[in-house]
Amino acid sequence: MTLLGQVGASNNWARGYHTDGLMAANSILDVARREAESCDCLQGIQMIHAIGGGTGGGLGCLLLDHMRDEYPDRIIASYCIVPSPKVLTSADFVCMRVCVMGYREQDTSDVF
Repeated sequence: MTLLGQVGASNNWARGYHTDGLMAANSILDVARREAESCDCLQGIQMIHAIGGGTGGGLGCLLLDHMRDEYPDRIIASYCIVPSPKVLTSADFVCMRVCVMGYREQDTSDVF
């Protein structure tokens, strides 16, 4: 699923996790739930997202938290896209560290 036409979280992890992300999370989780219910034997969930900003990092963490609650016995794999060092700010680095260290909800994570 791709989010289009939505306002981002303005490079703010907390805004993506606590405020703006909460508004979008239910509709995203509904789509994911429908897809999971259409499977005969759901083995796991894969998520690809950026971790340098508020939408990818904050909303991504929020979705992983909810997915783990709904599917505790399924494998959750996260593929994280890291910002280029050329555009990486200190705020992005802190956000990235929080996201990576806080990913207790996934079984595996690959960082690109």
